[in-house]
Amino acid sequence: MQLEDGHIILLIVSLCGMLAQLTVKHKKLEHLLFAILCGSIAMSALAKLSVEPFGYYHYLIGMGATMTCNGAWLLSRAMFRTQNTINTKHVLFALSVAVMLIAIKAINFYSEAYQVSPLLLQQSKTVLIEMLTLFSSAILLMTFWEGCNGWSRDTDTGKRQRLTFLVSYSLALCSVMFVTPMLPEQVMGANTRDWFATFSATFTVIMLQCLLLWRSKTVESIDKSANQKEKETIYTPQLSDESVEDSKIKAQLMQYLVDKQMFLQANLKVVDVAHQLKVSEYRISRIIATHCEAENFNQLINAYRVKYAKQLLKDPDKQHWPIVVVGLESGFASVGPFNRAFKKIEGCTPGQFRKHTLTSQTEQIDTNHIREQQIPMSGRL
Repeated sequence: MQLEDGHIILLIVSLCGMLAQLTVKHKKLEHLLFAILCGSIAMSALAKLSVEPFGYYHYLIGMGATMTCNGAWLLSRAMFRTQNTINTKHVLFALSVAVMLIAIKAINFYSEAYQVSPLLLQQSKTVLIEMLTLFSSAILLMTFWEGCNGWSRDTDTGKRQRLTFLVSYSLALCSVMFVTPMLPEQVMGANTRDWFATFSATFTVIMLQCLLLWRSKTVESIDKSANQKEKETIYTPQLSDESVEDSKIKAQLMQYLVDKQMFLQANLKVVDVAHQLKVSEYRISRIIATHCEAENFNQLINAYRVKYAKQLLKDPDKQHWPIVVVGLESGFASVGPFNRAFKKIEGCTPGQFRKHTLTSQTEQIDTNHIREQQIPMSGRL
């Protein structure tokens, strides 16, 4: 079996993993990140295969392979963290690694295409490689840590899933970083490291796909069990016990959404809350409709987000913030839903609200100033 055959297998497995996410009915952030990771690994395999037929143009293809270790880190956060999964600083850190990879590929392409290698480019390449090595090492450790973080608070099934991830990830990583250097070239030839890297990448993609399926089945099992229990008990005569239980769930819901400010998390869905509270989606929706003065989950979340946005719009230190930034900081995915939700609740757009608030504050300041000037005059009279 040739090394090219291994790259072809890796390419096929990665593409299948990416396309498989299209079949997921209830897509979550982890499915999107896994698709991005598979696409990056597929581009890496394609770049390896294109070395001979395309020559130095394979560097351009390799620019697409910029979300491998950093993509695996983001995926591990999305899978194993229940709150503060991924925010702007995590995305910027992952993108910085991607930019360094692209820059190195670009320098290699320029050097081979034009047969020139300016000293400045070589020095820049050396610096970028050193930084990339440092960042990549940190990301590999952080990916392993995400599997360990929160172990004691997870369920038995969650712990088994974490253990599967940690063992598989460790095997793939150790085989490339520690086992390969110890093997003589006579074992598999000069391409020993490439063989192990290709095999480890293929194994990792398959393992992560199986783990995502396992986690999806776990969530579905919890929802079905909770829904079945709900159907069996919803019409029982012990309404007082049910009312007490609903009050407890409502308190947990408010603590999760309001106290922890989870309503600021973009694309938060009722299935995420139900999974966190270990109750059915139906029960969460029913409690919101009957105890929270809201028709549905989205209306409740938007109410808290608009309330938060009003505070930002009134804040004098944030008057320079664009409306889109206020909306994103308040948990809305884009400015369109923010404007619609704000106008539905407040009867005006965020821009109109800010303008009215600013005018009112200015008038209040002028009124106070006039009163301060009149008080001494009244005293003299």
